[in-house]
Order: sequence, then structure tokens, then C-alpha cells
Amino acid sequence: MSLSKRKPAYLLHRPTGQARVRISGKDTYLGKFGTPESREKYEELVTAWLSDQDPRHVALTIDDLALLFLDFAKTYYRHRDGTETRSTNHFRQALRPVFSSMGKP
Repeated sequence: MSLSKRKPAYLLHRPTGQARVRISGKDTYLGKFGTPESREKYEELVTAWLSDQDPRHVALTIDDLALLFLDFAKTYYRHRDGTETRSTNHFRQALRPVFSSMGKP
């Protein structure tokens, strides 16, 4: 099965007890976890997503992925006071060979 056609997981969001599904990087909450209604909503969303998929539109290069990851890391890896952790800089250093091959800092 190709990466673009993998079925997203039906997941539990523990803090709220809700079911959720992550499609194209966006979480959608489906109602109380385990209920027939949440599973039905899940199936509808996944079916619609799978039918709309076009493999030509999901291809990412390593360069794209590295830049997207760094953008994510800047917002995710933070201390409680909101400042960036050292992890972001570590990722940037680790990805330096990728960026230099792209002509970016």
C-alpha cells in the first residue's frame, strides 16, 4: 500500500475522552471515543479523504520535509514559559547538510 493511501488511525484523545482522526496533519474530533456515532463519522471522513487523494499532489521532497519539520519543531519543542528548547537548534544543525545542498542557511 502506498503512503498516500494508508488509512488514518481512529485515536483516543485522552484529555477529553474524544475520538479523533488526523488527516493531512489536521486533527478532527469525532465525539465520545468508541461510540457508533464517532466510528461512523470516522468512516465518512476517511472514505472522503481516500477518494479525494491524488498521489501526484502528496509527493514531498526531502528538502520540503526538512523545512516543514523545522517549522513544526519551532512551535512544538518549547519550554513551559514558551521559549524554544535547545532541540530546535539541534535539529537545525543535524539538517545543515540538507540545507547547504539546497542553498539555504
